[in-house]
Amino acid sequence: MIPKPGKPGKSRPLGIPTGKDSIALGIIEERYTRYVWPRQNPDGSVLKDSTSIKKRAIKARTYDKSVGKLVCFPVRYPDDFIILVYASDGPGQKDRAVKLAEQEKAELAKLLKEEI
Repeated sequence: MIPKPGKPGKSRPLGIPTGKDSIALGIIEERYTRYVWPRQNPDGSVLKDSTSIKKRAIKARTYDKSVGKLVCFPVRYPDDFIILVYASDGPGQKDRAVKLAEQEKAELAKLLKEEI
């Protein structure tokens, strides 16, 4: 059990994000929304049904992979997250993906530090 913020002596079950945890997870979701849950088309029209949103996310990931862009896909847990990074096939691509993942890690850490 972790103490509840602002309530000494009280506790809450592990895995329930509060305060800074919720803010951090929200920032992460927003950063990678293009690959996970894009709510808009490139023309600005709003997507309303989950099938269209999922198709848009798959299309964005597929296109960006095909042009060699870094594709990050966050996986949320109740009080934690991991970010999957796509590596293209071919010589040198794994090293390139690791380098880009390290850059993304630094940029995300900076963003979270600024926002929280």
